[in-house]
Amino acid sequence: MPKVPPNKRATNAPVNRDRVTLINPSVISVPEALRRHARVVGQCFYVLPLQLCKSLFKIIGKDRFNPADVELETELATIAERRGGCVGFRDGLPMQDALLKTAPFNSTVLEYLSQASATRDVKALSRQLDSRSRRARTAQCGFLGWLLTHSQFLEELSELMRVCPEIAASPSLPPQPIAFPLGGQTVPSLFQMDTTSNPAAIAMREFCQRWRLQSITGPQTMLPLGVQFPVMLPAMSAAHAEHSGALLYIPDIVPLPDREELRLMLEDSARSTAATADHLSEWIELVRADTQGKKSIEKFARWYVVQHYMRVLYSRHGDRLHRCGRKIEVVLSQGLRISSEAIHRDLLAMKKRLGPNWFLS
Repeated sequence: MPKVPPNKRATNAPVNRDRVTLINPSVISVPEALRRHARVVGQCFYVLPLQLCKSLFKIIGKDRFNPADVELETELATIAERRGGCVGFRDGLPMQDALLKTAPFNSTVLEYLSQASATRDVKALSRQLDSRSRRARTAQCGFLGWLLTHSQFLEELSELMRVCPEIAASPSLPPQPIAFPLGGQTVPSLFQMDTTSNPAAIAMREFCQRWRLQSITGPQTMLPLGVQFPVMLPAMSAAHAEHSGALLYIPDIVPLPDREELRLMLEDSARSTAATADHLSEWIELVRADTQGKKSIEKFARWYVVQHYMRVLYSRHGDRLHRCGRKIEVVLSQGLRISSEAIHRDLLAMKKRLGPNWFLS
């Protein structure tokens, strides 16, 4: 009997509807010795960018840290640097986050989009998407920066993690409220699946609907809902639109309104569900078409990055960073390539917004 090639096996295997592994388990990116480290095995380990890692040990001093911790941080930062979009490891396997760390567009995705658009030139489409995605990425990062410095969101996230502990520590992802194609198969949407017997799935779905999230990949990383042009998953988008936006359909035989009229139509339609979302009112005001919230959105986008690495630093090395406040500002400035003045202002604003020890929570 002929052998079946590895990449052809189990194509009809059933999909686990409650948990989706983050990446093919056969892909081992972390040395076995480090995979068994207490901070890695069964954990969600966010890496420090390599430059931030170097700045930390240079400015604070390696002598203040456990040599094993220095080795772990440096080795995993180096491995992540080689993988585009890798921001950490879940149980030793790579975690991707296109907002915290951008990666080139996947060739398969580009090919698919080229078939769904008027642009058949994949390279030209890549340049076009890159240009368009910058603004969208800033808005999504800004929303996350706003969320992760919002006390009510953080309280509800903490409660969700109590109900769904897989978010922080598990070899696999927690139940997700959207569909993703994995190896030619699609993980069913929680909007469509029966969740009555799965409290974690219900909690995840309701939390993501309430806070306009597509998915949660870890205790500090998540993906907000975003604009889809074209709409690639109409059924899923329609389910989202019922609670948190609008679904637009334009037949190819209809002339488009002029730019301003179209903008007003989109504004009225997209904000129609915001009337009942008081918890999002501050952000909704920033993104309204008739406001000048661009600088605030860019500020919150920077906050997303700054707060993330501030929390990572103190969650792992808080006891080694006592009375190092000013030095940490320099570490963040050099490691993230953000001006020291901006870092200082951001940390003061976060302290005012969340309290003096916000990064220890």
